[in-house]
Amino acid sequence: MRKILLSIALLWLGLGLAAPAAAQDCAAAERELWHKRFSNWEASHSYFKEYRGHCSDGALAEAISSIHTQLLLQDQRGVERLAGLAEQDPDYLKWVLQGVFYNPEETSVNGVNSACRLLIRLRACSPKHRLLCGKLAERVGPNPEYTAACPGR
Repeated sequence: MRKILLSIALLWLGLGLAAPAAAQDCAAAERELWHKRFSNWEASHSYFKEYRGHCSDGALAEAISSIHTQLLLQDQRGVERLAGLAEQDPDYLKWVLQGVFYNPEETSVNGVNSACRLLIRLRACSPKHRLLCGKLAERVGPNPEYTAACPGR
């Protein structure tokens, strides 16, 4: 009986019949992202744990990066909270660092866009989190031209 069930399962997976389930998971991930919008790093981490980063490409990736940008800009403790979660779950930090930090709705390249404000905040990072802030700063802006107008760049 086990061999029959195993054969059926392998055939099912081999034919790609499991793909719709993955698509449903990503549809659920997208709904969760648009309805809940992460209000803090803990909510972002919960999203990561639930979907393990599998639903983080295209428009979802852009939205997630934009939300992470806002979390970093929200308050000075944002980096501290992220550092604490990254210490507990290094894979989460790898996922966060796959993003590009800026607001895709801001098309103006100037010294006060979200990317420049974020760079200023990351440069003022505490010595304890300087390494993390450096890694985050490397991922600010979609390209070098976008942050070229930033003060001190």
